[in-house]
Amino acid sequence: MPKLWRPRVLPVQKRDLSQKSWALLKSCDEDLLNRKLVEKSTVKSLRKTINKVPRAERGVDWVERVVSIYAVKQAKRKRWLALVTSIERARAATGEQHKFQEFKNRLKSQLRMVDTKKTFNLVFELSDHASALEQLRTLFDRLHTEGYAAFINSGTLLGAVREQDFIAHDCDADLAVLLEGQTDSELVDSFNRLFYDLHKHYGTELRPRAECKQPHVKVKTKSGLAIDVFPAWQRNGKIYIWPHTFGELKMSDILPVKECIIKGEKFPAPANPEKMLALNYGDAWNTPDSKFKFPWEEAEIKFSDFLDAFCEDTQKHINATRKQRLSRFFKWKT
Repeated sequence: MPKLWRPRVLPVQKRDLSQKSWALLKSCDEDLLNRKLVEKSTVKSLRKTINKVPRAERGVDWVERVVSIYAVKQAKRKRWLALVTSIERARAATGEQHKFQEFKNRLKSQLRMVDTKKTFNLVFELSDHASALEQLRTLFDRLHTEGYAAFINSGTLLGAVREQDFIAHDCDADLAVLLEGQTDSELVDSFNRLFYDLHKHYGTELRPRAECKQPHVKVKTKSGLAIDVFPAWQRNGKIYIWPHTFGELKMSDILPVKECIIKGEKFPAPANPEKMLALNYGDAWNTPDSKFKFPWEEAEIKFSDFLDAFCEDTQKHINATRKQRLSRFFKWKT
């Protein structure tokens, strides 16, 4: 049986879509507006219609329908978000920005027909902003209750300063928390305390620690909103924030926090947000750039000592969890 093809990049269309193929794509659009059909269908069954389009005719128009299916079924989030960016670039390259707007409008209509609260797996442009603001405010309140100083960070800070809004194509919220400790080992201990303090409030909504090179806490609320909490710390009067700031800021650039506006609501932000954004996104941070890519390799080199300590501790945590699971398993077997 042939394997279902899951595109990660846009296919090269070798010939124009036939009338029959266009009819298949339009049929898919209509199916995705049928709530009952979507609810009882799988990704595979929804794709049966568009999979009848010959491979030589599969291009941007075909991939748009693949994205729509993934989105309404809340599947393969990273993959289809990457494809949306590729579609936008492809349409811009051919001067067909209006077609990309038509695609977004069609996707919004399809998503409104889906009876699900997990809309925050989507980009903010397609999400319920009121719930996002409420969940972000709740997290700040809980961090304050636990005694942490926190502020909006990365893409959320960029959107607040540049647009007083969420970035339309972003799909999660970002904030940073100041941790105590001077050595890498002490910082890892502080990170663990942060994780368990948040676990008291969120429980299983926190993603378990499993990846060495991703030292942040990921909160995924019941409403579906994903919030990344990044570690920040002070050492010898300099500020470090994984992964973009490595001693280039002072505490006076962070505290006391100032207020930035997101959708009319105030959230704590660093005292000098523009300076932090320049470190994170470059001097041209105030100009939207769909081609921007963060230099992760450079960040991993700069933060190598902290990452090594974090990885060592994470591996111990994973091994302890495995040992605990095995112990429970053998206890059950006996």
